[in-house]
Amino acid sequence: MNRMTGEEFLQSKDIWNHPTLTDRNNKECYDVAELLEEYATGEPKRKPLSDGTLPLTESELAEFGKIISTQLKNIRLKYDKNVECITYEGEGKSGKTGAGLLYNVKAIAYLLERFELIKED
Repeated sequence: MNRMTGEEFLQSKDIWNHPTLTDRNNKECYDVAELLEEYATGEPKRKPLSDGTLPLTESELAEFGKIISTQLKNIRLKYDKNVECITYEGEGKSGKTGAGLLYNVKAIAYLLERFELIKED
């Protein structure tokens, strides 16, 4: 099932320019589309760890493995905010190890749904 993003939902209602909202202390600013998406999914996006690691739960790791067609035993995903790329290193259940740049579009979309990787200035 394909779920619309908050942005797509607003555009389907012909709303192209939408406001941002701030909390009551004017400390945090939120995009309406992102709030809609967070509400629809029921969970906020997580932030990468301080070293850029993207920690996945066991069930997320299994789901991620299906997307990239590999049964994963141990994998470390890391987001480099300077060049805005995701790298991986790890081992599959077959014992084969590997490392490199993640280029699978569906895998990247999966991570973007769960992690706050793009922060607009």
